[in-house]
This record gives sequence, structure tokens and C-alpha cells, in this order.
Amino acid sequence: MRASFLFYLAFAGFLDISVASESRPLLSEERTSGDKKAFVIWRDLDLGGQPSRIIVLADAATEKIVFSRYTHQRLTQAVWNRNSNRCILWDAPNNAGPTCWFITVDTKRHWKITEFDPFKQLDEAYYKTGDQHLLRNGFDDLHWLDDHTIEFRIYHRMGKYRAVLDTSKALNRPQLTAIHDKP
Repeated sequence: MRASFLFYLAFAGFLDISVASESRPLLSEERTSGDKKAFVIWRDLDLGGQPSRIIVLADAATEKIVFSRYTHQRLTQAVWNRNSNRCILWDAPNNAGPTCWFITVDTKRHWKITEFDPFKQLDEAYYKTGDQHLLRNGFDDLHWLDDHTIEFRIYHRMGKYRAVLDTSKALNRPQLTAIHDKP
């Protein structure tokens, strides 16, 4: 475990290159798996111009970087299931065009990362209406109901929905229940 701790410290130090920003506070957050064998960390960087964010998934057990993403400074979150073998990571869920990843790891520390679109079926239904206005979708309150099922709220031009997604099935097709007729 000592090597993992040193790996983490070295990684955290590498990301500590940000400069103070007067316009928006710079963030550094992490979400560690329950078994402490993996973590997702994001860090804001102000290198001049618009602040940026780097998102990294690291496997502390193998001391490897599994995934990284360079993006804009905006809301980022990650939620691990209780068995620490599944994680949902999202970037900008409250800012049109969010990106979501479903992450799994098996007992041999083999990782699989799948990008998915939780809005796909609503977007398809919306465009069938003939309306072509810009969609500014969002979601929040994402949490695990059990080891393979997540629940979250979706905000869409077609309304507000409770979404339940069984991650052992098609990721782009959550079960939707309308909360309100209009957003």
C-alpha cells in the first residue's frame, strides 16, 4: 500500500501546477472507490485564458493511470457503487452537451470505459416532433440503487424525468418516468 500512497502523492503533486485565478475558484476534488483501490480526481488549471480541467481515473492497486480527459472548468462528478467495481463519471451534466462514462473493473484489474448518452431516447423522440430548437439537457442527483442500477433526474426540453438505468443492459435506454409535464 505504501507504493500506492507514493503514487498518489506524486500524481497529486504533478497536478499542483495551477495558478490562482481571480475570476473563478480553482477546484481539486477526488472520489475514491470504497475499497480504496481506485480514484477519480479532477483538478482545475489556470494557465492563462479560460481555466481548464483535467480528469483522471487511477488504479492505486496497479499504480496506473486508466483514463484521462482534458476539458473546460465545469461541474464534474463521479459515483462508485458499493462493491467498487462500477463507477459513473460525468462532465458538465448541467451544461448542454454533457459527457458520461460507465467504468467497470474486474477482479484482475482489467478496466472497461464506455461513453454513453443518457438523453438519447428523449432526443430521438424530441426531434420526431419536428422541433429543431437547441437542446440544453441536464441531469443531477445520480446515485446507485444497487450494485448495477443507477437513478438520476433528467432535465430535457420535453420535461423533467426520473431515470433508472440498469448498467448490465443498454446504457442509452434508461427507464423514464415523467415528473412534470413541462420543465
